[in-house]
Amino acid sequence: MGQDLFEIIQNCSPSKFGGHLASKDAFSLASKEKKDAQEVAQEMAKELAETNKQYVTKAEAVAGFVNITLSEEGLAELLERSIPLQNDQWTGQTVVVDYSGPNVGKPFSVGHLRSTVIGDAVANMHQASGAKVIRVNHLGDLGTQFGKLIVALTKWGDEKTVAKKPTAELLKLYVKFHDEAESNEKLNDEARAWYKKLEDQNPDALKIWQKIVDWSLVEYHKTYELLRINFESEEVPESGVMGESFYTKEMMMQVMAELESFGLVKESEGAKILDLGEEIPPTILIKKDGATVYLLRDLAALKYRLTEWRANKIIYHIGTEQSLHLQQLFITAKRIGWLGEGAQLMAAHHGQYRLKEGKMSTRKGRGVQLKELITKGIEKTAKLVKDSAKAQSIAVSAIKYNDLSHNRVQDVMFEWGKALNLEGNSAPYLIYTNARAHGVFRTSEYGQMTSFSLEAKKATPLLKEKKEEELILAIFHCRQIFTTATTNAEPNLLAEQLYTIARQFNSYYGAFKINTDNQELRDARLFLVKAVSEILEEGLTYLGIETFTEL
Repeated sequence: MGQDLFEIIQNCSPSKFGGHLASKDAFSLASKEKKDAQEVAQEMAKELAETNKQYVTKAEAVAGFVNITLSEEGLAELLERSIPLQNDQWTGQTVVVDYSGPNVGKPFSVGHLRSTVIGDAVANMHQASGAKVIRVNHLGDLGTQFGKLIVALTKWGDEKTVAKKPTAELLKLYVKFHDEAESNEKLNDEARAWYKKLEDQNPDALKIWQKIVDWSLVEYHKTYELLRINFESEEVPESGVMGESFYTKEMMMQVMAELESFGLVKESEGAKILDLGEEIPPTILIKKDGATVYLLRDLAALKYRLTEWRANKIIYHIGTEQSLHLQQLFITAKRIGWLGEGAQLMAAHHGQYRLKEGKMSTRKGRGVQLKELITKGIEKTAKLVKDSAKAQSIAVSAIKYNDLSHNRVQDVMFEWGKALNLEGNSAPYLIYTNARAHGVFRTSEYGQMTSFSLEAKKATPLLKEKKEEELILAIFHCRQIFTTATTNAEPNLLAEQLYTIARQFNSYYGAFKINTDNQELRDARLFLVKAVSEILEEGLTYLGIETFTEL
């Protein structure tokens, strides 16, 4: 089991057997050695008790688990090692996080929110774990929809009107195109022709395309500013935008040459097809008119990230309906040897927001715009929080947390009440809890939290109440969960644990007087309050949520 208790307990869970922690390592070890798990657990418990007498008062085997009861010094050391969450797990690694990627010409809808806030939280967590993080907003600024938008804009659009409300007007034109195309198939032919011109760098097509992109970016940047999300980095300096159009025809043709050299390309009715055999369905790379498709551009992007940025891990935050697309991308990269140095590609799929009427659809004009949601959230919060800046921040935090607290692979049924939730398991509840912790210090002799300092080993011997021990263990488990949440790109795990800590703290606050007349006990309890605040503030920051010392 090893000599360092604090390496051993990293995989421990809360004990169900009356102790503090329980390790299930005996089960895997017993399986390897073909022994009985209870027998192995007894050996491990004996060694642990003998080599960690300073920190362990009792270690015993229970139903194959090693049940651990910590000493006062053990609990102190546990708490000392639990904060901060920040660690060096990914030090020396370059992690590329691909997220958000709205489609140019369309409003930033609630449907884009999942990729955006989950991706940002995962990027924050990796950065806090020592990685060099490159955040990529793979903007959807190419594709057949641009042919449709160009046709609609030239036939029915007014540029002055569009410039005033870009994405709203472009959406109207996009919907109109589809309505008209139902009875006029020639419109689709015109759209394909315009898109081909765009790919061939036709000056007229490029001029209209650039206007559409610029109009859209003005609104997108306002949305990112509201959400407190910033993609900019040394590698992606221009406001963090690095869309599909960055990957040139030349870059894509280089990829095509590699694919052909590995025998992965076939021709079918004039089009070039990626053929991976029976492992996965074939798919088009280049259409018969010479236009490229999304997969080829993504292959060019992947090659760039692996060769130019030397990425060790690339995380794609993309909807579950795109799972086949990423399978094709990943399998192709492996087949042609791009992953030879052990680069990790991760499909961090997320479910979609859905309405009671069904899936959100831009084409059908059915959806909820993020701007509308944020505006309603601010109006609701302003009734409770007088400071307008705080009201806006809390409203945005409530919207983000509502998303982040869900398991990312599950679909989320959009409901206004839940999206703007200000009670229960919500960002406002966590923000308020942290402000309450700071309030405890304002009513103490120290006046503020930053004026207080105490060593854990002096505080924990006085923290004997069950609720106090539960809080210490919850803070410790938050560090474990943070590591798992980072590795698996699952910020909901961190959100859930922060909520657990907040709930336990509020229960503790209601049950015990913290600023007691006994100075030693008062300081010990203040130490625990400070620990709660520190873990909440750090964790919420990684989730992209702003905290306040006072509301």
